[in-house]
Amino acid sequence: MQPNRPQLLVNTLRGNEHPMSAQDLGAALGVSARSIRTYVQVLNSSAGSSPLVLATHRGYSIDERAWRELNESEPADRNIDTPMDRLYYIARSLVESTDGADVYELAEMLFVSDSTIERDLVKVRVLLAEYELELHRTRSRVLILGSERDQRRLVRQLLLESARGVSAAGLISALLELQNIDFRELTTWLRRILDGHDLQTQEYGLHDLSLHVGIAVSRIIEGRTREHIDDAPRNAQVNSAAAELADLIERKHGVALPDVERAELARLILTRTGTVSVGAEAVGDEYLALVQSILKSISERYMLDIDDDTFTINLSLHVRNLVARARTGAIARNPLGRSFKQDHPLIHELAVFVADGIERGTDITMDEDEIVFIAFHLGGYLQRTLEAAGRVRVVCVTPQYYSASDEFTRRVESRLGDAAAVVHTVTSLDYDWASLDADLIVTSTPLPPGLKTRIVEVSPIPSLADLEAVVDAVRHARSAKSSERIRWAITTLIDPRLFTRVKRTTRNEALAHMSAQLHAEGIVEPSFAQEVRDRERLSPTAFGGSIAVPHSMNMTAHRTAISILISEEPIDWAGSSVHLVALFALSPNGRQVFRDVLDDFIAILADTARIARIVNAATSYDSFANALISEIGQ
Repeated sequence: MQPNRPQLLVNTLRGNEHPMSAQDLGAALGVSARSIRTYVQVLNSSAGSSPLVLATHRGYSIDERAWRELNESEPADRNIDTPMDRLYYIARSLVESTDGADVYELAEMLFVSDSTIERDLVKVRVLLAEYELELHRTRSRVLILGSERDQRRLVRQLLLESARGVSAAGLISALLELQNIDFRELTTWLRRILDGHDLQTQEYGLHDLSLHVGIAVSRIIEGRTREHIDDAPRNAQVNSAAAELADLIERKHGVALPDVERAELARLILTRTGTVSVGAEAVGDEYLALVQSILKSISERYMLDIDDDTFTINLSLHVRNLVARARTGAIARNPLGRSFKQDHPLIHELAVFVADGIERGTDITMDEDEIVFIAFHLGGYLQRTLEAAGRVRVVCVTPQYYSASDEFTRRVESRLGDAAAVVHTVTSLDYDWASLDADLIVTSTPLPPGLKTRIVEVSPIPSLADLEAVVDAVRHARSAKSSERIRWAITTLIDPRLFTRVKRTTRNEALAHMSAQLHAEGIVEPSFAQEVRDRERLSPTAFGGSIAVPHSMNMTAHRTAISILISEEPIDWAGSSVHLVALFALSPNGRQVFRDVLDDFIAILADTARIARIVNAATSYDSFANALISEIGQ
């Protein structure tokens, strides 16, 4: 059995009163100093909330508190044995090393076979290619080739790993990895410097900027500097802020920042900040006109009322900074995680429409992560309007008794929030009850039997328990309205002639087949297929891991229809494994249908267990419709 050298390293350090250098540890363990650094990386990456091995100028030592916490946890917490764990570990080892790593030492240290490490290296090559980097191999030695700029991009991705977002958890993980950077101090510096130079950024942008700067400084400390920078910023305000930050970094870490790194700091600040002024003059006519045009189109297309100067100016400022980032090769990574698209599909769709307008109005190509930032802007402004379609209409029934009826309605309204609205208050006992038009009745008096509307009977002075019962009833009423809209879509928009079940297919084959079906039925023009592909390019339409909802951004279909394709084997849909594809063809009259149905459709179907049951049952259109309606009722 091979010795567990990382554990031997821990034992050696705990048995020594003073820190030990990599060379001394290597001699003690019979390995190279490079291997010692590798073992330290593995131990710290699997240690939990605090690094186990501390590195200072005097050498390595064990953090006894971290050691105690680690040994009180389950051993499985420390394993790096899944393919994804190994992939990120190997990539981290290579990008942090100047002379690469030995393949067989990696296999030994990860306790895997040579064949397993060879398969892992194939995956590493694919990962590196995403960042325009190359894995170079000479016999058993591998190293990364590529620009320092691209290596820093990779480091950032590896620090935040699969989350790809600046979250609290992601930042804590980064703090553990960048041990030579005081992240909180750096963020404090940036806040002060940006404020002092009348530059502003939101909290996500600030911490994204901090992480970028922290990685740059960490790499500079290790002797790795940028080779060059294209188009150094000429903004005096930004350059002054960057110079102040560079001076602080030099004094703190005792390193000299060459001109190219000072220019890089300026570029990072330029592409993640804006001026404090929020007036139209701070935006520029070009971007203001572009955003106004896009918002006008989106209002007409989705039947929305967007008429707010402050919102338009703020979005225009964001677009200006977004374009500046794209033209310098920078990207503001998704701060909200992948769940935002899943939780708010319609908001995300509106953001894709805006992104398409930006691409058409400028010379840039949008990154999907940037679309999430746009969705964040739109969601804060439009969410209440978009949820209005599902708002529960409530009628309060309470006999008139001085001001008691007004107080009754007020207390009910105070608990409804945006989920429901009181549309009428009935204070008479001889009302025409059959004429009530509502989703829910909240009453303080017994009502005649036979009413079809859901009823909640409460006290004339509603207690907290009464109000909770009302909230619960609203929740059920909203769910019922959502299910009814989906049933309507199934029975009205899904044509039996547009249902397909296949053993296996690809994304391109599925879209081509379904588009051809729609064209053959006279629903769309031949250009529809390309329009759907254009929409997919901006952001894949897979949701929840098992369903895709492709569509064109142009509502030019002759009638609104939904084509359904079920694949028994999963379709690779830009990384998601999709079994059910619902291709929407939208006519001008179908604008409100798409707006009001999309979120509900995805919320119900973006559940892998439901999709599995539907796929198993749906051997025909009828069995598909029955299975889908059955799932809606659950």
